[in-house]
Amino acid sequence: RVRANVTDISHLVSESGDVPLDVGAQTGRTPVPHGPCVAYREEGALWLEITYAHGTAHGLYRDFWSNGALASEGQFTAGQQDGDWRFYNRDGSLREVISFRRGQEETSSQLSLG
Repeated sequence: RVRANVTDISHLVSESGDVPLDVGAQTGRTPVPHGPCVAYREEGALWLEITYAHGTAHGLYRDFWSNGALASEGQFTAGQQDGDWRFYNRDGSLREVISFRRGQEETSSQLSLG
């Protein structure tokens, strides 16, 4: 259900924006993201906010439509979707809430087709 590939870190930078995570390629080591990270679209708009713990998605996840509206938000626990995830239409209205437990969908509530 997540729109972004959380294992592809090539497009991420640290949340401060000044430290690209691909610096490991220059040293021959694989980069390992840790902490809050962000990714931007080619035109510079925010696309993704995600938190990692030693290379594994763990914590807040939010991604955004190209118009800047929130597309989805939820939490990762040890690389798996966990808890309530909210999915939004392009106009910002809530479309669906899905509850996950350890990466498995438990319940889904369709709210609007927007």
